[in-house]
Amino acid sequence: MAALDEAWLCRIPLRLLKEDALSSRLAALTSARLRDQYDFQGFWGHANREQRVAAVLLTASVRLYPPGHHGGPFKLPITNKDMGSYLGLRPESVSRALGRLEADGWIERRGRRITLNDAGGMRRFADESRRAQL
Repeated sequence: MAALDEAWLCRIPLRLLKEDALSSRLAALTSARLRDQYDFQGFWGHANREQRVAAVLLTASVRLYPPGHHGGPFKLPITNKDMGSYLGLRPESVSRALGRLEADGWIERRGRRITLNDAGGMRRFADESRRAQL
């Protein structure tokens, strides 16, 4: 297993896991992440490469920053090769998709630093394929 960025490991004693509040919260967080991943993989078959890459960038911006702070510049935590492997794309396709997102004004790139210019608009763009399949 590899972390996308700096990772912290928190050791939780078993007795604390038996407390209802903590175990319920952990179960809810785990379920939400699994549901997000399931939904994301389901939309891959209908999304073009730019929509797939946009979805990864949006997810990274939310996961790397606390609520209310995403959308600002962030360091892309994975290589084009790794993102391509995750999305079922070649690294060249990821590079072209990033270039297209930049040319269309959705993002700005400086090396691996990414700025989302319009996170809301980009989310709607990425979700177009989901709406089309309904």
